Amino acid sequence: MERYFGRSNLASILTALASITLSACGGDDSGDGSSNSIGGESNHTVQTLVPMQLDETASASYSLNRMKASGQAADVAASGNNLDASLADSTVNLRARAVDRPSSATVTIHNSQGQALARFEVAINNTSAQAMITEAETFTNKRDRLLTLAEGKAYYDFTTAKAYMDATITASEYQQLRDSWDISQQPSYSTLDSALTTLANTLADYQNAGVPDSNVEHALETARTALANHDRYADTEFQAANSVIGQTPQQSMGDVSYHEPSESLSRFVGNPSLGKQTNNGWVFDQGQEQFEMLAGMRSEAQCYVGEAK
Repeated sequence: MERYFGRSNLASILTALASITLSACGGDDSGDGSSNSIGGESNHTVQTLVPMQLDETASASYSLNRMKASGQAADVAASGNNLDASLADSTVNLRARAVDRPSSATVTIHNSQGQALARFEVAINNTSAQAMITEAETFTNKRDRLLTLAEGKAYYDFTTAKAYMDATITASEYQQLRDSWDISQQPSYSTLDSALTTLANTLADYQNAGVPDSNVEHALETARTALANHDRYADTEFQAANSVIGQTPQQSMGDVSYHEPSESLSRFVGNPSLGKQTNNGWVFDQGQEQFEMLAGMRSEAQCYVGEAK
C-alpha cells in the first residue's frame, strides 16, 4: 500500500532534519574561559588565565605558555591607570604604579584583528602603607583589651594583692583599692570606643578599595590620641594605690604604645626602662620578671607575641 504524506507531515520531517543538523554542528570544546560575542562572531571564547599579585612600583613578567592561542597574540592592554602592560613574544611585561589602596587591573591579550583572546587579573598591593595598616589592625583586634586597659589592670591587681599578702595594707584598704578601679564609667572609655569603631569601619572601607590609606592614617591617629588619654586613668589609679601602700614605682612603666617588631600594644614590651629589642625578639632585663609575666610573654618563631591571656 502506498503512503501519501500531506504538507503537515512533510513540514514535521523537515523540522526534525534541521534539528539533527544543528545538533551535529554545534558546540565549542574550548576549555576554560568565558564565552561572548566579539567582533560579530558568536561563540568567540575568551580564555581566563591564572591571576597574579604584584607590589606597587614593582615589575614582573607573565608567560603566555598556557594560553591556547598564544601564537595569535598581537597586543595587550591593562584596564585602569595603575598598571602598565606590554607584549614581547609570548610574555606580558607588567609594571605596577604607586597606589593608595588595594587595587586591581584586568590584562587582556588581543589578536591582530583586535579580538580578545585571553585575560587575567592582577592584584596590586599597597606595600608602602602596610606597616600602618598592620598597626591599625592591631588596634581593632585588641579593642576589648585597650578599652579595659587589661595590661595596666593586671599590674594594678598584682601590686595591690602583693601589698595585702605582705601585710603592708589591711583587708579593708585592699578592698577599697579593688573597688576603686572602674574604667567603664570614664568619659575616655566612650571616646576610645568611638575612635576604635571609626577606625574599624575605615579599615574595612580601605580593604574594599573604597577609601585611600590617608583615611586610615587619620582614623588611626585619632585612636592613638584617644588611647593615650584613656591610659592616663591607669596612671591615676597607680598613684592612688602607691599612696596607700606607701611606695613609689621603681621605674617608669611608660604608656601603652605600639611596638612594631612584635605588632603588640603594651606598656611593658618596647619600654626601654624594662628591657631591650634583640634579634630574637623583645627581652626583659634581669629582675623584671614580673613585667614579663604581666605582659603574657610567649615565644613563637623567635618573636614576641604581646598579649596576656
